[in-house]
Amino acid sequence: MTRNAPLNLVRGPLNILFPYRLTLYTEALILPGLRRARLKGSSGVHSMQLSDKSRANRLVFAQLVAAFIATLLIWPFGWVHAYSGLLGGLIAMAANAYFAMRIFAGYRAQDPAGLVGRFYGAELQKLILTGLLFAAAVLWVDPLSIGALLGACLFVQLVPMLVSQFLV
Repeated sequence: MTRNAPLNLVRGPLNILFPYRLTLYTEALILPGLRRARLKGSSGVHSMQLSDKSRANRLVFAQLVAAFIATLLIWPFGWVHAYSGLLGGLIAMAANAYFAMRIFAGYRAQDPAGLVGRFYGAELQKLILTGLLFAAAVLWVDPLSIGALLGACLFVQLVPMLVSQFLV
């Protein structure tokens, strides 16, 4: 197996099925750890559990901060817009936190094929969770600003791409 084989196993199918949304989060969170994975003698590939899990935690925390920043930026437009924006940011942050939790739960770099399956399952669960949280917000929060809800969600979704270079 070549040195870049784990990257190719992950990148190929993921870019086809999830060309934008998953790859932004993947590039920022998961693939740097696979690039750092090296063979260590006969014991195989080292575990990337600790370093990348802390990176994931920092990205999720950055998304939480971004949700509150979005709320403060929207606040001058009204209280309804502010809490709608906060809700949208928290929905995005919670879904990405769930995704990261599912990816790093007991993963070892010795099984790159298992990582691909884990990606698919975690992304599907994340999309279902996001849909359910948006549905709950639309059904149960009244009044609600849909523009602020979706705008803050988009802003928080872009945070991993924007800050990943600073969270080495």
